[in-house]
Amino acid sequence: QVPRRPGIQRFVPPGGAPRTPAQCTLPARRSR
Repeated sequence: QVPRRPGIQRFVPPGGAPRTPAQCTLPARRSR
């Protein structure tokens, strides 16, 4: 969980792919 931009908190999972909080809630693993 590392917010890189002010206003948008991007959650960075162990995978290393920057994702938004909304996408983190969804099964993002399907994208991989």
